[in-house]
Amino acid sequence: MSEVKKKKSFFSFDTLRQYNISLIFLIVTLFAVSLYSISTASTAEIAESYFKGSTGPVFGHVMKMVVGVIALVVCAVLPARNMRIPIAPAYILMCIVLVLLLPVFGKTVNGATRWIRLPFIPMDIQPSEFLKLGLVFLYAFFGSERLKESPDKDPQWFLHYGMPSILAFFLILIIGIQNVSTGLILLIFIVLYLFVLRLPMKIWMGVSGGFMTLVAVGFIGLYMIPKSSLPVDSRLYTVKCRIERKLSATSSDEFEINDQNRQEKYNKIALANSRLFLGQGFGRSKMKDVLPMASSDYVYAVLIEELGLVALIGVPALYVWWFVIAGILAKREKNPFLQAVLYGIGLVFPLQALVNVVVVSGLFTTGQPLPFLSAGGSSLLASCIALGFMLSISKRQYERLHEQPKEEKEKLLTQ
Repeated sequence: MSEVKKKKSFFSFDTLRQYNISLIFLIVTLFAVSLYSISTASTAEIAESYFKGSTGPVFGHVMKMVVGVIALVVCAVLPARNMRIPIAPAYILMCIVLVLLLPVFGKTVNGATRWIRLPFIPMDIQPSEFLKLGLVFLYAFFGSERLKESPDKDPQWFLHYGMPSILAFFLILIIGIQNVSTGLILLIFIVLYLFVLRLPMKIWMGVSGGFMTLVAVGFIGLYMIPKSSLPVDSRLYTVKCRIERKLSATSSDEFEINDQNRQEKYNKIALANSRLFLGQGFGRSKMKDVLPMASSDYVYAVLIEELGLVALIGVPALYVWWFVIAGILAKREKNPFLQAVLYGIGLVFPLQALVNVVVVSGLFTTGQPLPFLSAGGSSLLASCIALGFMLSISKRQYERLHEQPKEEKEKLLTQ
């Protein structure tokens, strides 16, 4: 009588060993740091929620983490062979719909219309966060076959890159009107991603120059437009004020704190309080209660103030780890589409983290969450979906390796 095989849980050892162990450790570390960062950077909101009798930001973040874990597990168990069809087209279509709904059902917060509230989803959705992975799928779907060919010539380059770029630019334009920094990040990502996907060099240089010219013309035009012609509560007005403040800054401005610069000034004070090596200690940040957006855009500053050099180096190291794992998996992958997806995921989310780190360093001011670590359900959920797909591809590689004859396995393991 043959034995009936029991269906193994996703969290069993035999199942987990089929996935990339280093990637699993990265995910666990990101969740742990995320929970700590939100709990320590949200003390003001925690106190306020206590007096109001509401649940508070930590409970809300834990619920978002639960949703993120569910999404991550679902994406991890989906067969990677189905990622090109039907998963990628369905995800791209979802992103298009969300972005098109933004001008109609958009919710305005602090002068920015970046979120939509759908009646069947009990949370605000930020389409730009999901669009990052959507652009990865879009370019991988059309251009991944180029990874197998010579980069010198491509008679069908418009099909591979032109058509998706027209759609991408249209979606980024809708996002960028209300979220300039995210629009710029997505444009930079596209330029880098097209290089990875081996767009012919002459065409790539033309596309890169075109994008940079558009950005330069946009900023120069915004600087020359009279401030009185822009609505005070618009994001373009905010960006114009930041540009003017940077260009007209004097030495005396370093010691002045006002409504326009208090975000960056309090951020610098938090960094100075870190004592570099030691930090203030767990939960002892002095600036988190006065620093605007302490649990989202400036959570990295709070972590540095409390943990010193550990956070200063450790947090960027997590995203370098993310980048390296994605690159290693991509090098092992033989399927061009999955290889392109891995390159894209390994590029776009660490790029966003790099922008956040640069903002905290004080080079410029803009609102960008730190993937996984900042408060924000959309950013966390999009990151979990991306990491879930990485896990799915790593499982496919494990299965393909163990299907090989013994001689082939040894050869693959030594490569």
